Amino acid sequence: MEWAHAIAPGANILLVEANSASYSDLMTAVRYAAGASGVVAVSMSWGGGEFSSEVNYDSYFTTPAGHTGVSFFASSGDTGAPVSFPAESPNVVSVGGTTLNLSGGNYGSESGWGGSGGGISTYQAMPNYQKGVVTQT
Repeated sequence: MEWAHAIAPGANILLVEANSASYSDLMTAVRYAAGASGVVAVSMSWGGGEFSSEVNYDSYFTTPAGHTGVSFFASSGDTGAPVSFPAESPNVVSVGGTTLNLSGGNYGSESGWGGSGGGISTYQAMPNYQKGVVTQT
């Protein structure tokens, strides 16, 4: 939270913590965050392995009725493949870690972390915007 505020000191940041790591509590926290007044993005730094009923949770990652657009972001994971939920939901932007290198206080370069997750979901249908672009199986 401190780093987010340091990078964007004018941002209004709402911290929402789930009561536990259960999917029920995590989804309650997501729904609460997304429905809060003025929220435009929900950042989730949690995830787990895929499971057959995960598609039942996809509706939690949509803008609530009567609310302006909300984008959902989730950690892609720390151990490479396979993919993790909710990062592989078609309603979520999967975010991997990067290392930013400065040179004399200015941008030098940026590289992706070797352990960031990703891949094709076993249970989620490939979104239309990926068809013909993502060719792995």
